[in-house]
Amino acid sequence: MVALKQDTDHGLLLPSQLVHGLRKRSSKRLIRMASAPGKRGFGRTLFKRIVPLVEREKTLVEKAVSMSYLCSYFADHIVLAEVEATLTVENREMTAEEETYAWEQHYHNVITRLVPQVADPARLMLTIRKLDTYTDLPLSLHAARGRHWKSVQHLLSPARRRRHSGHDPEAFLRNKIFDVVGSRRSAPAKAKIICLAASLLADIHAWRRGADWHASYAWVMIDLYSILVDHPKVLNQLVNMK
Repeated sequence: MVALKQDTDHGLLLPSQLVHGLRKRSSKRLIRMASAPGKRGFGRTLFKRIVPLVEREKTLVEKAVSMSYLCSYFADHIVLAEVEATLTVENREMTAEEETYAWEQHYHNVITRLVPQVADPARLMLTIRKLDTYTDLPLSLHAARGRHWKSVQHLLSPARRRRHSGHDPEAFLRNKIFDVVGSRRSAPAKAKIICLAASLLADIHAWRRGADWHASYAWVMIDLYSILVDHPKVLNQLVNMK
């Protein structure tokens, strides 16, 4: 139901790929905030709680993610009600196209209505629009990535896997990310290394599953969000990288 683009051709603001991924994975912390769409009184309660919940977040990136996530659940609730009403009043089911159109309209309307109620709304809206940067490898790192590609091919070669059957390059790269996050490096340096390591994980993910590379990179970065959210300076760098 939810489109992946942040801005549609008709000018609507939609959730970033990061928020879309968190919705799919039912992020425990965020789902506790949102409860469950469709319950009686859910919409009224959630609408009143969104701004206070967002303002509790410590960083602008967390505020942006929470605002988008919670507004998406509010849109779910409205569309569920409209689906039931259409079935009852018109004796028919809404088409997938009708549901998508309604969802996009409701999400756009509620988020553009609530963002101005939060402190520093202009910066918050800018950050919401920047969230897709988190799931895209920065252009500045493509050249650096190329310098590492030969070593990845070596790690993934069938001969090496036969010689080192217990060696898992994916586990190695994930451990590298954990080490970097906890190191004394600067936030920009950490963000750059994390992006490069994530791009190599995307290579492995795409190669093993025959998946699209860009989708694989987004999948890796969404998977890392639960770790990186505890490192706000690094997370901020990742959202603002070019």
